[in-house]
Amino acid sequence: MAVLSRPPFVRPVFSALPPKETPHDEPEDISSLHDLIRFNAHTNPNHVFCIQAQAVKDFESKRPFDAVYITYRQLEDAVHRCADWLSRNLESTEQSNDSGRSAPIAIYLESDVGLFIHLVAIQVLDLPVLLISTRMSASNVEHLMSETSARTILVTKRTAPLVAGLIDRSLDIKTAEPYTTFLAAEGDPQSLDSWPRDINGARAQRVERDGNDRSLILHSSGTTGFPKPIHLTKRYLLQYASCHGFAPDEKVDWINLTTLPLYHGFGQLAPCLSLSLGMTCCFPPSSIIPAGQSTLDLLNTFRCRSLMTVPSIVDDLLALDGALDQLADLAFLAVGGGAMKPAQGLQLKSRKVKLLNHYGVTEIGAIAHIFRPNDDYDWRFLRLRTDLNLQLRPVEGSPRFRLVGYPLGWEEPFEVQDELERNGDSSPDDIEVRILGRMDDVIVLKTGEKVQPQHLETVLNADPLIKTGICVGQGSFELAVLVEPAESRQSEAAQDPADFIDHVWNLISATNSSLDSHARVSSKAAIIVKPLGKTIPRTDKGSVSRRQVHEVFAEEIEAAYAVLETELANDSPGSEGLDLDDLTGSILRMTQTVFPNFLGNKRDDFFEHGMDSLQAARLNRLLTSAMRRHDSSRQMSLPEIKMSPEFIYQNPTVERLSAVVRERLLSSEDETKWTTEPQDRLHEMDAFAERFTANLTSDTDARKFMSLKQPQVVLMTGATGNLGTHTLSLLTSMPAISKVICLHRGARSVQSNKDGSKSPLERFKASVASNGIHLEDAAWAKIELVDYAEFLRDDQRTYDAQASGNPRDISQSLFLQIAQQVTQIIHLAWPMDFQRTLESFTPHLQMVEALVRLGRVGRSLRPSGAAQPVRLIFSSSIAVVRNYHKRSTAQNWSPVAEELIDDPSASAPIGYPAAKWVCERMLSHIYRSCSDEVEPVVLRIGQLSGPEAPGSGQWKTGEHFPTLVKASKAIGAFPDLKGAMSWMPVDRAAQVMTDILFYPGKPDCFLHLENPMRQPAADILTFLSEELGLLGVARLPFEEWLQKALDVGIGGSLSAFFQDHFRDLALGTIVLDTTKARAISPTLKGSNAVQKELIVRYIRRWKELGLFE
Repeated sequence: MAVLSRPPFVRPVFSALPPKETPHDEPEDISSLHDLIRFNAHTNPNHVFCIQAQAVKDFESKRPFDAVYITYRQLEDAVHRCADWLSRNLESTEQSNDSGRSAPIAIYLESDVGLFIHLVAIQVLDLPVLLISTRMSASNVEHLMSETSARTILVTKRTAPLVAGLIDRSLDIKTAEPYTTFLAAEGDPQSLDSWPRDINGARAQRVERDGNDRSLILHSSGTTGFPKPIHLTKRYLLQYASCHGFAPDEKVDWINLTTLPLYHGFGQLAPCLSLSLGMTCCFPPSSIIPAGQSTLDLLNTFRCRSLMTVPSIVDDLLALDGALDQLADLAFLAVGGGAMKPAQGLQLKSRKVKLLNHYGVTEIGAIAHIFRPNDDYDWRFLRLRTDLNLQLRPVEGSPRFRLVGYPLGWEEPFEVQDELERNGDSSPDDIEVRILGRMDDVIVLKTGEKVQPQHLETVLNADPLIKTGICVGQGSFELAVLVEPAESRQSEAAQDPADFIDHVWNLISATNSSLDSHARVSSKAAIIVKPLGKTIPRTDKGSVSRRQVHEVFAEEIEAAYAVLETELANDSPGSEGLDLDDLTGSILRMTQTVFPNFLGNKRDDFFEHGMDSLQAARLNRLLTSAMRRHDSSRQMSLPEIKMSPEFIYQNPTVERLSAVVRERLLSSEDETKWTTEPQDRLHEMDAFAERFTANLTSDTDARKFMSLKQPQVVLMTGATGNLGTHTLSLLTSMPAISKVICLHRGARSVQSNKDGSKSPLERFKASVASNGIHLEDAAWAKIELVDYAEFLRDDQRTYDAQASGNPRDISQSLFLQIAQQVTQIIHLAWPMDFQRTLESFTPHLQMVEALVRLGRVGRSLRPSGAAQPVRLIFSSSIAVVRNYHKRSTAQNWSPVAEELIDDPSASAPIGYPAAKWVCERMLSHIYRSCSDEVEPVVLRIGQLSGPEAPGSGQWKTGEHFPTLVKASKAIGAFPDLKGAMSWMPVDRAAQVMTDILFYPGKPDCFLHLENPMRQPAADILTFLSEELGLLGVARLPFEEWLQKALDVGIGGSLSAFFQDHFRDLALGTIVLDTTKARAISPTLKGSNAVQKELIVRYIRRWKELGLFE
């Protein structure tokens, strides 16, 4: 220990960020980690850089650890010796690109000081270096090396078996020397001015390449797929060295223990702070996995006075006798790498432990200072550092914030995906924030609904009886939770889990009311207690890997969902059984049990009234249970009833459920013909078309209403969608338009603002802004909101009154007041839900009826000599003609004509396009019968991309093509797509729509909106691959790619679309003829292909939004 006696440490002076202007004749003294080492070797040569603990080989020794003490003089010499060894033992590397940059050297070494020495040595040789976690599997290692063009990987005797024979045999696997090989004993003659040879054998020059060159490569954790390489600069590691809040004259002369692996950013913090502060760091032996007892032993053995660790080790420490007393003596306990449990923090603070909350992201580095906290510091918050130009940006419409940083060497900012809360009590000089959870950490249910699980997980993890709680349910109809009991309860819970499950259920029940209805846990059966024989997988930093949890506990998760599907729900009031004499009443009561807000009649659609996927799943269970009990009471040998929640989507009314359930209950056949699918889909589509067409030509005699002449006013639906928002922006900018009336759900009380919540108008504005559109006050002055449901109700009242011969006065009717103003209509609103059946879209067919009546009445209210017909644009879909070429009358590969397709078999076999096909039939009838009153235009729309105008929004990440790109990035390869794509930027599409809306002539009833300039899919994939670092990676057969996408948990809600429809709709099998539309729209006529620069901009915007995290 005598080596620790030393003169005061002289701190180096340097900047985390490069100076804005540096004259060529005055280079910086310190711009890299090696510069820091060189400074300390000269200025603080005998100060101890680190203590490398070693496992004791003498089992009779009473000391738990031996150690190697390394001074700064020894460190620099070891780096130079290692660099010299590397230059002699590594083959001359091939150039990886046109810039002449060498291929990276991969480090796959155990976490000890040897890794640190090799890292700096490779940088001394001016070679790129790829740092790989030894917890990465062989396939992940191979992926990272392929992504970065690395050909050589350094391993040790322990890590070599993890990859040998399992990765590309052409890669050069080189066994590194142990760090002790490079250490010189104190007193040995050394030449601090010696410099190693470079990789090609010649003496290296002192002037190294730019420290801001992106030659350091770290990687993400790979929790959602393959890990992604993150390219950083040499200077990046200086940001860790400057990450502290100690005053220049404050002594920091103690030993700091770190349990973090050196192949991650948090692990680099301790050695880098040693270089800048003289705070000697202590590394655990590389032969152990740090845990509570070993950490305590290291603190005691080496008299460490501070500790950097992760929450899971804190958990272990709290279970050890005497640990709290020892932790209370530390200068600080810095905890990062994951969220601490509130119970942990409270317990530590109650014992006066100087707890320090720490956080970082690989792209930016550590964002919270290391300092010695006092009693005023609130451990729940991070104290942000001020030397990295970090920016806190408010989340629009929320009191919360997002953090934006500027990674060195990057051309664009990086937005951290965690949602933050600011500490209002912190000073402006020491801004403090609390992490609320990742905004991109979502579970996508089978219906496509997204669940952010952080709130429920926070509640579970805060409970002292629970060690870990994590939500699962990717691709299922509802959430389940996997729960690991606290150490003290694990044996008890394994033997008799009932009490523990009751405890967890009480926590969940108390939390459910604060969650979105589809995000709630519906039953105790959804609680999975972790079995003793399995371990919850975690990342290197201790956080739970959700993707791996689904893999490791696949059997338990599958069993839980099987129970959920068959549970009898005896505790539900609606489970008393089915009464055949009042079957409608029985099913209505069951519906109201799971969906209390349903106040409709037996013909009302559940989903139009707001039923979500979880309520559909629960209703399905109640029905299944009741039907099985009924079969059992009949003592008949009938097939077992197996129903999934799709049954509710296919029969979304009490009336329809009653009919199909009655048919099944009264069946006496062993092989029942009862099915959950419609018996004749095409017949059903024809029947709907006839039913709704019949109501469209009723009398609208102008003499029954008061005539008024009004200026041009556009009514539109779907104004908050991406296309709708861009269209709204165009309309409000036109001087000829005096008003835009937007039918909007929830707009009934536009001025209300109860309990401090947002008014509907404020929510509407926030929705518009979320699409990247910012309207001026003059534009907002033209917009009027009308409640969607109230409009439909008043239409029905007006229709009924007119049919009865008692027409309403305009002053009494919202419908008539709108009709007397409207001159054009754009109908865009349509639920994007591929689960729903045709019948479930009935309210949307009724809206088309109402809009036709509105146009006819509006035309009748104007003087006959001056009034023009009201033009009504209805946005249809390319999916309506999905099977166009399969019809017997269609010519293979001919474009789809701009005309009515009378054959329902042309449509994709799902409710969404089937309902649009019915609307097309309705509007075609109107065009033929009364186009002098209403002039309908059916606009079949192809693939829309994001906007092309800079700063006008983004291509929404939830759509199918961004999802395909996200999955490809996670997998490490794109699918092999053949054919040509047609992408129409959404703002260009909005301009085409307004061209058609105000075309002075009479347009045809059917027009197509698709970019006529198609471009090869291979070209688009090349642009994408180049930007995402996948250029040269072999593309996968589509079926293989889709399975891999599902395996990494991406695209589950769109799997059926990708499997059955994507290739035909997106790759040129279905081409929309645009001859007629181009003759009307100058924008469409001049439309060109989407350029590479725009595609690159889409990718970079998706990166900012965290799509690839």
